[in-house]
Amino acid sequence: MIAMLQCAGSGLNAQQMRVDMAADNLANVSTTAFKSSRPSFGDLLYRALQYDAVPRSEGARNGLVGAGCGVHEARRDFRQGGLMPTGRGLDVAIEGPGFFAVQGDDGQVLLTRDGRFRIDSEMRLVTSAGHPLEGEITLPDGTQDCCIAADGTVTVTNSEGDSEEIGRIKVYNVLNPGALESRGNNLYAANELSGEPQELDRAVLRSGYLERSNTDIAAEMTTLIETHRAYQVNIRMVRTTDELWELAHRIKE
Repeated sequence: MIAMLQCAGSGLNAQQMRVDMAADNLANVSTTAFKSSRPSFGDLLYRALQYDAVPRSEGARNGLVGAGCGVHEARRDFRQGGLMPTGRGLDVAIEGPGFFAVQGDDGQVLLTRDGRFRIDSEMRLVTSAGHPLEGEITLPDGTQDCCIAADGTVTVTNSEGDSEEIGRIKVYNVLNPGALESRGNNLYAANELSGEPQELDRAVLRSGYLERSNTDIAAEMTTLIETHRAYQVNIRMVRTTDELWELAHRIKE
């Protein structure tokens, strides 16, 4: 009976994690370029045996017995969100896969799809949070206008009407985006599982647009309903186990 309680408890914890992720996805439905998360569940004992954490005798004939479920991993869904026109020249959306590379506070290269750029006090092109682009793009003094082409080329115009190309916004991608490490605020760090960022040759940028969140409201609401039902089943399992335990004690007495 203790095993039944453990199964139910692990189920409750797993469903709580699922609710938390769905709630986070819904809370960020209006966040620029937000990518929703999806939990992956697995049987705890099966997973333990897979990683050789539980010894089994050689040639054992008994089948594997479930010991509840847990969250195996949480992965980001990097499918593209819809593009929203803003009419602002420094708003840039990536059409297709890829990321902008920016400099983190500790100097590490981070990736983002949030293209809300602005010009800081040092005349650098930075994100809305103040992170400069990798390979800094600095606008010259006297710049009156700034235009970003589809290939990322940045062209500025001075007060005399003269135009000059001062750099290019590059787009990068990794082999396994789902393995990127989230750093918050729409920033991601590459690791061994994701692979190192590589520049894309044919990326297309849309100036005057921003990418919407890819959260599917209907899907998240459905997930919440399913999770609520699963939570009820696990609660009922706890109650049933408690009743059986009490009955067993009465019989013993």
